[in-house]
Amino acid sequence: MYPIPLDLDLDCLIGQDLVSISIGRYSMHLYFDRPSTNFPTPRPAEIYCGGTVLVDFEGSTTLMLDTYPGCLVGATVEDKVAWRDASKLPILVGESVVAWSIEGSHEFSITLSNRAKLRFQSHDSPYEEFTIFGSRWII
Repeated sequence: MYPIPLDLDLDCLIGQDLVSISIGRYSMHLYFDRPSTNFPTPRPAEIYCGGTVLVDFEGSTTLMLDTYPGCLVGATVEDKVAWRDASKLPILVGESVVAWSIEGSHEFSITLSNRAKLRFQSHDSPYEEFTIFGSRWII
C-alpha cells in the first residue's frame, strides 16, 4: 500500500523461529515465536502477506506469492492466480530469523538461519499488503 517506512524496526523478529506458515487463496501468514528458553521473551510476531513474496535460496530466486495485480477488483481469472510456486515453503519452517533489512523503497527482507532470504515487496495499490504484528507495522 505504501513505501516501506524508513523507521521500520523488525528487531523483534531476531532470534524468533518461523514456526508455521498458513496459506489462503490470496494471502500467507507467517508465525514466529521464540524457541523454548528459561529467559523472558517478547511476544510472538506475525506477518500477514498480501503483496509479493520471493525467496532467495542457494543462488536462485523463487516467486511464491504475487497478489499484484491479482486481487484487484475487476481482475481477470488468470490475474487472480496469487500462488506462483510454493515449493520453498518446507525449507522455511523451523528456521530462526538472523537478520532483516530494508532493501528499497518498496521492499524489506528477513534472513533465516539456513541463509534463505524472504523478500517482501509492496506496490502502490489501494490495499494494505503487509501487516506485521508484534511491532505493529502496516505497509
